[in-house]
Amino acid sequence: MKTSSFGVEAERATIPQVSTHRVRAARALAFVGIGSLALSLGITPALADASPSIDSIQVSGTILVLPEEPGGADSDGASNESGTWLATDEGPVIPIDERTLGVLAADQLVSGATLEGTVELPRSAADAVNQAAEAAAANGEDEPDKAEILQTASDALAETEQALPVTDAEVALPAEAAETTGVPHQADIVMFKQSGQTVPSDSEIDALITRVSDFWVAQSNGRFGGIASASIKRLATSSADVCSSRVAWEKAAGAYGRTQSSYATAGSTRHLIALVIDSGCGAGMGTVGSKLNGGIVWANLDDYTASRGAVVGAQTLAHEFGHNFGLGHANARLCSGSTPDSKTVSGTAASPCADSEYGDLWSVMGVGIRGYTSRPAALAINQRDFLDATGGDMLQTVTPAGGASQTFVLNALTAGSGLRGIRVEPELGEPFYVEYRNGSGQDSGMPQASGTSVVIPRNGQKLRVTPGVRVIKSLDRVTGRGSTVLSRNSSGYFYQAMTAGRTVIPFGQSAKVSVLSTGSASAKVRIDFADPFLALGTPAITGQARTGITLSARADGWTPKPEAVTYQWLRGGTEIAGATSSKYLVAAADLGSTISVRVTGDRAGQSKSATSKTTATVRRSMRTVKPTIAGVSKVGRLLAVHRGSWAPSGVSFSYRWLRNGQPIGGATSSKYRLKSQDRGKRISVRVTGHKSGYYTTARVAASVRIR
Repeated sequence: MKTSSFGVEAERATIPQVSTHRVRAARALAFVGIGSLALSLGITPALADASPSIDSIQVSGTILVLPEEPGGADSDGASNESGTWLATDEGPVIPIDERTLGVLAADQLVSGATLEGTVELPRSAADAVNQAAEAAAANGEDEPDKAEILQTASDALAETEQALPVTDAEVALPAEAAETTGVPHQADIVMFKQSGQTVPSDSEIDALITRVSDFWVAQSNGRFGGIASASIKRLATSSADVCSSRVAWEKAAGAYGRTQSSYATAGSTRHLIALVIDSGCGAGMGTVGSKLNGGIVWANLDDYTASRGAVVGAQTLAHEFGHNFGLGHANARLCSGSTPDSKTVSGTAASPCADSEYGDLWSVMGVGIRGYTSRPAALAINQRDFLDATGGDMLQTVTPAGGASQTFVLNALTAGSGLRGIRVEPELGEPFYVEYRNGSGQDSGMPQASGTSVVIPRNGQKLRVTPGVRVIKSLDRVTGRGSTVLSRNSSGYFYQAMTAGRTVIPFGQSAKVSVLSTGSASAKVRIDFADPFLALGTPAITGQARTGITLSARADGWTPKPEAVTYQWLRGGTEIAGATSSKYLVAAADLGSTISVRVTGDRAGQSKSATSKTTATVRRSMRTVKPTIAGVSKVGRLLAVHRGSWAPSGVSFSYRWLRNGQPIGGATSSKYRLKSQDRGKRISVRVTGHKSGYYTTARVAASVRIR
């Protein structure tokens, strides 16, 4: 049984994608020669002369996608390494313009895909390559190999932040990886050290890796097999390179005799971890792979001191491992006005809402990745569901089939047993999750764990969080690339958790979450479902069912109001081709049939229909004229009706005289003698034509006043 309204796949992504959230610095330029190797290396000269001008290069490699993320000391500034990159088979990583590929939809272009094609060099890169070639030739140096050529182009582009257009591209998505649940992972670690720095010892790094490994074993419910072995290498670096993840990854992979792409492929259980220390850099970067995949990580341990140890980087490193395992950022949905939610379109909130990156203040995948303690926040229930890490009685799916109103006792997410999350699947709108965070267990390191209200500014907004019940939506349940927590807008603050007495109605308005009570260990919540559409009445048809007459459909009884309404007219219950507007002109083909209309309301991608009652049987229309009255309009005199010419022939007529619009008893002939009671009244007559197969039609003569 349903209550009233509250009024108001893409294929499974087993392919990695890259995500970053810091970066500074550009590489030093290193021009090398090209000379006569141009053609043998697949490099296309613009002109076939003795000194060829190089303007394109044939490339192949693995795609790495870096969404636009904050970089450097400015937490809201954009990274200069965002975009799409190609880890070439020769080693160098070059930026490519994904808009020029033209072979994949944007949501299909993911890390781990392979590409073969030709990149066109913009003027800055072409000049650098050709100038370096001329210098090498003049100095009698050896011809460069293709890796040096690509590196020269990449370094030149670092100054301009340009991406290379791609032509003749062939892009292939990798096959789905084999199941890696419970398989131990390997960590290849490089600690970069600038001159004069104090960096963590091997034992301190081991403690950091162990803490992160234990965190993910617990949060994945044992699906992650932990870091079975870790090797540590140390490399000296300059301050110019330390904040560039591309530089760090290239050097770190080379230290282990591997390439970056070998860590990012689907099904990998190996992680490349580049560790740096620099207060001018951002927090970290990680490739977002398939579930529990290996990948590449860059992490800044700028909070490290000898007394605190390297474990201060546990939040950052745990966050980046989450990317490797297929998780996107945990955001906050911020809406103008009183609405808490809107439709999600291609992973983005529609107006009047927007998703604030990292805005979830109770998530290791959100803004709480660093700066509090070395204890990362627990993984939210929707992210655990994506990882298939909700075994036992942790998560329950709730639908309207279970009843219009359902009540649950939720244990805190960090509890060791019992129901700890609800996945709500309403009849209309998008699925969402409900969880309770009380600051216990794994969450005890968060500043709001004690019950204090914490406010964090984010992109010009004030995000406020306390312990309480939270409503979360996955931005893409198939790929797990992101989530968002719904927030209540009040007095300039966006509240991310609900206490007793609070309610929220997510987009679609067919499900409501009410917090009945909260306690030290659990919260009681109620889920109420509403019929997404309640028709207050069936659609109605106005107009006469006769040929040549336009019928109109009325359907204004939807609650809540649909986003779109469509119509389909029916003849004897069968759809009339092309009759899909709110009006319909009755045609000769309708003779002898009844007409009805079906009205469909669409909302949030779902629909509901209602059909009107049928009209009377459709008949032909007569051609008529308005009758007139002849005679003296005085009591005692005789009035007669002139009905005029009607068509077709053979029409029979009936009459009804009217006094002030009301029928006069017994006055049913074509003539009428005026009586004393007619004095001072207005007299008229209604003429009705009858013929088999034709719509019975009546016309009324103009009235006359009786003296």
